[in-house]
Order: sequence, then C-alpha cells, then structure tokens
Amino acid sequence: MSQSRILAVCAVVLTTVFLSSPARVQQATQGDGQNPAVSQSTSGERSDPPIQRPGQSTGAGTPASVPMTPSDPQKQCVKPGEFAIELRSGRNSVGAPIVLATNFLPTNQRVDVGVRAPFVDGVRYFAGIDYRDETYLFKRQDVVTHRATESDTLVKKHLLESDQTIVTLNMGDDLAWFWSRVDVYLYTCNSPVGQSPWRVSSVSVRLSPYCFSIGVVLVEVLFSTSG
Repeated sequence: MSQSRILAVCAVVLTTVFLSSPARVQQATQGDGQNPAVSQSTSGERSDPPIQRPGQSTGAGTPASVPMTPSDPQKQCVKPGEFAIELRSGRNSVGAPIVLATNFLPTNQRVDVGVRAPFVDGVRYFAGIDYRDETYLFKRQDVVTHRATESDTLVKKHLLESDQTIVTLNMGDDLAWFWSRVDVYLYTCNSPVGQSPWRVSSVSVRLSPYCFSIGVVLVEVLFSTSG
C-alpha cells in the first residue's frame, strides 16, 4: 500500500510540473490571440500599394503627367480668330508704352515703332491692327525687332533710349485709306506657361496712305521750319 501511495504522489507531482512548464504557458498564450507584440508585428508586415492620384509623382522620380512647356518666343502665339480674345480683351499683361515719330503712320513702306522697354536678345515682337470692325495680323517676316541706336530717329527725337526696343513694320498700302484711325498692337510670345501673349502694348493712330503721307511730311516740315 505504501508503494501505491508513493506512485500516486509521484504521478501527481509529474503532472503538475508538466502543466506548469514555460513551453506550455507560452503555447497557451499564443493561442488566445491576446499577445500585443504578435499583433503589432503582424500589422507592420502588411504593405499595401499606395493610391496613385492624377498628377502625383509615381515615387520613382518621374511625374505622372508631363508639365506644360514654355512657349517659343520666336513663334506666333495669336491666331487670326483669337484677336479679340488675346489682344483686344486686355486679359494679358500690359506691355511698355509705344512711341511714334509722327502722328500719322505711313503705309507702303517700313515704319519704326518704338517700345520703351529694354531690348532683350532672342525676344521678338509681333504686331496686329484693329479696325474695330475687322482685324489684321502682320506676317512674321513683316515685323522685325532690333535694338535702338543713337542714329535712329526715335532716339534723336528723345522719344526712346539707345538700349530700348524698335519694331520695324512693313506697312502695305492696302492697310490704310483716308487716314483711318486704328489701334496698333505689339506683343511678345515668350510666355513662361501656355501659348498666350506675355506682354501686350497698344496705341491709337491714324494710318496714312503713301500718296497722302508725302503731303503730310511736307506739311510737318513746313510747320517745323516756320516755327
């Protein structure tokens, strides 16, 4: 009987030691799903791909959309049907004042128009005429931009500085009839964004046909000498 009791007590002790061992405790703890360290590690291993929004960088240094490139300052940026929007509306930035050597702009010849803005190499001007009921855009080859010099009439008359801009217009004789009053526009196309004019200048003047321009010049000469 003593042996049976001893064996029973040993069995109880072995069972208690087995159930309270560290391995069993850890296994039971992992199985209940309440271990914070395990939960945090599991959530940290998840890596969902980011949502790509329009215009957002792809993450590899390449933009999702191609940015708008600057317009070419040597390229015409106004089409014939856009005159009222791009020039007449005044929605673009106002350019420097325009100066003329005479009150009448003669046609059938090349005419110098001064712009009181520093001459910038590589930037050219374009021109247009607004007759109110119709408009006209000069061809590219009929508008030449250059730096003013001491020998230019506009500089001699103290209307322009020698480092400012002169725009020479090739005026056809069909542009004027009986001293028509028009608005002359000069504009640049070196816009940093988009294709609209960057600076727009305008002046009201009367166009003088060639045959009448000769008489106007003679009258101006007579008045200047008599005064």
